[in-house]
Amino acid sequence: MITIMAMSTAGLSFIATRSYFNSIIHGNNFGCFYIANAMLSGAVSISATCDAIEVWHAVIISLFGSLFYSLGSKLLLRSEVDDPQEAFLIFGIQGFWGTLAVGIFDRHDGLLYTRHGKQLLV
Repeated sequence: MITIMAMSTAGLSFIATRSYFNSIIHGNNFGCFYIANAMLSGAVSISATCDAIEVWHAVIISLFGSLFYSLGSKLLLRSEVDDPQEAFLIFGIQGFWGTLAVGIFDRHDGLLYTRHGKQLLV
């Protein structure tokens, strides 16, 4: 359930914010390549934490992952870096974000749930 929610959220948020990132999408179409990469980036961003997060955490993490993917794709095109499959964005940036998300959203030891060793009511 967590993986499906993350992929769906990332894909839908990419479609919703595509007008802000016009240089990513060529023409007036949505670009299935970019939507699929956004969905994959949502799955990669929660893969480090999928066993220790709630469903609503997956939505938040994948929203940020989709935003990072959109911004990163725009930066790759502007800087003319040769990464046609956007592998660095999907696995590098999203993997780094997913690793940071473990420290924030983990149910047992995450920043949202503990404070100086004490359990919070979240």
